[in-house]
Amino acid sequence: MQAMHAVVALAMLSAVGLAPASALAAVPARCEEEAINPERTEVRCTLASDQATRRYRLEVRFSGSHDDTSASLSATLNGIALTCDPDSKTKLFGDDGEVSLWCDFEVGASGEPSHRFEGVIAYRHAQYGGARLLPQTR
Repeated sequence: MQAMHAVVALAMLSAVGLAPASALAAVPARCEEEAINPERTEVRCTLASDQATRRYRLEVRFSGSHDDTSASLSATLNGIALTCDPDSKTKLFGDDGEVSLWCDFEVGASGEPSHRFEGVIAYRHAQYGGARLLPQTR
C-alpha cells in the first residue's frame, strides 16, 4: 500500500476547553501523519522551542473497537524514547466502541530552535480515527 501523507494543522480547540486560548497562541507546532500500513500510523511533529517548559497530549482515536481489538502508542522526542506521564493510556485490548489512547508529556526549555516529536500507533481490529497534538495546562 502506498504511504499516505497528510499535513495536519494542530487541533487547537480552546472552544472545547482543552486549553486556554493564551496557551494555544504560544505553542506553534506542525504535525504530519503517515499511514505506514493498514495497522500502523506514524505522527511526526515539530515543536517550537523557547525558554518555557511546555506540556502536550498526543491523542489518538479509534472506532469499531471490539473484544479482540488491540492498540498501542509509543513516542520519541528528539530521537530518544519518551516516557509518557503515568496517567497516560498507551495500550488497550478488548475495549468496545469509540476508544482513545493518549500520551501526556513535557518538553523542557532548551537552546535548540525546535523539538522533534514522533508517535507510533499500532492497531488491530479497529478503524483509525486520527491523531491530534494538544497543548496542556496542569
